[in-house]
Formats: sequence, structure tokens, C-alpha cells
Amino acid sequence: MKNFLITLFFLLILPFFAYADEREQISLEKAKEIALTHAKLTENEIHSLKIQHEFENNIIQYEIEFFKDDIEYEYAVNAENGKIVKYSYEKNIASITLYQPYSTILPIKEIKEIALSHAKVRQDEARFIKISQEMTHGYNRYELKFLHGDIEYNYLINAMNGEIIEYKVKDYH
Repeated sequence: MKNFLITLFFLLILPFFAYADEREQISLEKAKEIALTHAKLTENEIHSLKIQHEFENNIIQYEIEFFKDDIEYEYAVNAENGKIVKYSYEKNIASITLYQPYSTILPIKEIKEIALSHAKVRQDEARFIKISQEMTHGYNRYELKFLHGDIEYNYLINAMNGEIIEYKVKDYH
């Protein structure tokens, strides 16, 4: 039975990989250019560039990671059509304003406006599915998750000054 399952697996999977290799794909350089253009950066402004070609969620894609100063950027670019499947931005924790005992946190309404403005989404177009506030790693932060059509946005925002610590965008279309 085990040999039968292994044989069945290879018979079903191998043709797909053979077909995947035949499909037209953008180059590694083009994928890098797409990510850098989206991030509004040039290759001279970044460091620690890492690019991998992989198969994830039935999509052949380029996983691209790089840093600018204390910010890490991550992109997944569809290798067949050049569309950005997901991307994220994360600040190094050492550069975040730490909690100060007598400071006040910003109201959730203002935090939502910061995230929506950054995402270029209007309040009436967004459907919030998570809003929480917590103290972690020595600073107060809000975590927000909202949907706009087939796109999911995740934000971590400093609760004291409204600084965006991290954001991730994933297109489910």
C-alpha cells in the first residue's frame, strides 16, 4: 500500500512540475525590479538582498527580502505574471519608541485613520476583523487587521505616537 501511495504521488505531481518548467516566467531581475519599484527604493539603497524561486500555494513565485536601514521588506512576486502576491514591512524593534509610564496612548479612531490612510483605503470600504491593543517588548501597540475586497491588511502601530511598526498585505485574488 505504501509503495502504491508513493507511486501515485509521483504520477500526480511530476507532470505538474514538468508543466511548471514550461510556463513562461519573468526573470529574477524583473521580479527584483518589481519589488524595489513598489518599495520606492533603488538597489543602491538596500542591503542583504535575498531572492528565492519557489512554489507556494499553487503559485510559482519569487520570495524577495531586503533591508533599508532598520526596516526589513519582504515580497512574493508571481513568477508567471509579475503580480505582487504579498508584501510586508517591519521595523527593527530597537528603533521603536518604548513605553513611558505616564504617557497616554492614541485613541483607536486615530490609529484606524493612520492604517487606512497608509493603505489608501476609505473607512467605508474597509471591514475590520481585528483590533487589539497590548503591551509587548516594552512598548504599547495596536494590532489591526482589515479587508478591502480580496486584499487583507495587517498593521502593528505604536500606540503612543502612531508610528507604523509593521504592515503586511496579502492579495487573495
